[in-house]
Amino acid sequence: MRPPAVPSRAALGRFVTVATLHVALACARPLPAPRPPAVAPSPPPPASAGEPRSPGAPASSEPSAAEVHPGADPAAAGSAEDGASAAEQLEPAASAGPPPPFRAPLPGPDLPRAAPARRIADLSPAACRAELARSGLPVERDRRPTPGVATATRVTGPFHGVRLVVPPRSSPYGVLDCRLALALGELAALLAEHGVVAVRIDNTYRPRSRLPGSRRPSQHNYALAADVTAITLADGRTLEIERDWPAAIGTPACGPEAELGSDTPEALELRNLVCAIVARQLFHHVLTPNYDVAHRNHLHLDLQRDNARGNIR
Repeated sequence: MRPPAVPSRAALGRFVTVATLHVALACARPLPAPRPPAVAPSPPPPASAGEPRSPGAPASSEPSAAEVHPGADPAAAGSAEDGASAAEQLEPAASAGPPPPFRAPLPGPDLPRAAPARRIADLSPAACRAELARSGLPVERDRRPTPGVATATRVTGPFHGVRLVVPPRSSPYGVLDCRLALALGELAALLAEHGVVAVRIDNTYRPRSRLPGSRRPSQHNYALAADVTAITLADGRTLEIERDWPAAIGTPACGPEAELGSDTPEALELRNLVCAIVARQLFHHVLTPNYDVAHRNHLHLDLQRDNARGNIR
């Protein structure tokens, strides 16, 4: 066997030189960046009320389909949410306006002596004729037999610019007692302030008429009541009682608890007008469609002598 070869001194020198270069290059390489410490995942948020999550289902950080529609811009969705929040904050302020006139509190049922209804109803025939003459209202005496009527009169022209559409002279139903003529004059003046140009009255005088279910005479028996079926405004619209006053029998017609039952402008205007009449205390009794079925198509307005109380039903 041949003895192993012994490297020469020059070969050993070259090996040492190469090894030294490898060590130098290894030391010159940059050390790898240290890894960040592991962070424990945060627990999923609790499920909100009404939105239970299945056991073991991972919490999602993406908005649900109810929050963002497909194709919607997330920024726009956020703006919409901000706008909705602002609208919710402004909503109470927008709705906190004054109540409509028909919901204003009414005076109590006790009529002061100066109330038009009480003052006019208690006039004597002579005093009424004198006041009617001074008023200048376009009426004339009706001297035909009118049982139960103290001083019978007929309308011959507009009252304060408001045309009263009443039964013709050939019909007994158009007779007015002198006191009712004065009260209708007060009514016309009030309605003119609200842009009314005409009032349709179905009847004022009904001889031998009785209260429903009673032997007591109605105020129509004395020509001291008017049944109003429609009111015409200056803009040409007509407020029909039957159409524009949905009956809610037994409920308040005026005052804070009153409800319209209709969202039409005509329903609102009609109710405001009627409640203004009641607030002015022009009549003792105002019966509306809210009173009973018999009044579904008209307003009953009347005067009553020696009565210190009034009401609306």
